[in-house]
Amino acid sequence: RIEKLRRMRQEAAAESKRVRVGKAAMKALELLGLDETADKALVRRRFKEMAKRLHPDLNEGDRSREDKLRAIIDAYNYLKSVGLA
Repeated sequence: RIEKLRRMRQEAAAESKRVRVGKAAMKALELLGLDETADKALVRRRFKEMAKRLHPDLNEGDRSREDKLRAIIDAYNYLKSVGLA
């Protein structure tokens, strides 16, 4: 009986540590090519990588990817606002 209670407490503790991700956050993560298991460091690293790749200053002034860059920036800012980045 004590073992069962101990197991239930461990399961409850593990459940409370899981991050619940809403639809908007999930969409922002998917835009960055990530899933709900991504931690803050990974989100930041992926954002920086994508921002560098899409930024016009690093692509000889090519502005064709500017809309995608704006979407990435908006997604990252949203994730920061909800504490996922």
